[in-house]
Amino acid sequence: MPIDTVSKEFFEKKYRANQDPWKFSSSSYELNRYSEIIRALGDRIFDRGFEPGCSIGVLTERLAGRCRRLFAIDVSPTAVTLARERCANYPNVAIVEGALPESLPAGSFDLIVFSEIGYYFERGILQEIRDRLIERLVPGACSSARIGWVCRRIICSAATRCTRYCAPRARSG
Repeated sequence: MPIDTVSKEFFEKKYRANQDPWKFSSSSYELNRYSEIIRALGDRIFDRGFEPGCSIGVLTERLAGRCRRLFAIDVSPTAVTLARERCANYPNVAIVEGALPESLPAGSFDLIVFSEIGYYFERGILQEIRDRLIERLVPGACSSARIGWVCRRIICSAATRCTRYCAPRARSG
């Protein structure tokens, strides 16, 4: 029987076996990626940010100082608990258990960080998520998919296989 690598059970099993299964808090690749994301934000402070797939909150913690209000979700209850512990000193951060596309928080955002989770979704679902996230961006907003940054668009870096699913699409209006 094949392993469902997008299921809640898959991720929960990973986090119960190892609190940092992808070494988000220690891998030089991950730490450099987080630094690049923060650097790309410049000096801007965002009103409302959203980070789906926050895992144990390593990037969430870095984003907390850049957002007046930051919403983060993860499918694993264990990861959510760890992220909440990591971000406990940030009253502007709300971390809940949830998965896209069902758990998109209400309201609009001027920052969406969609970082290295696109490859977990089937093409149609990823396109739905992209469209729903674009609809939530306010004018002048920033969004990311991996380290690709543009305003009022969601893109994927050419280094990830999700580029074939996430062709850049400007928001109209």
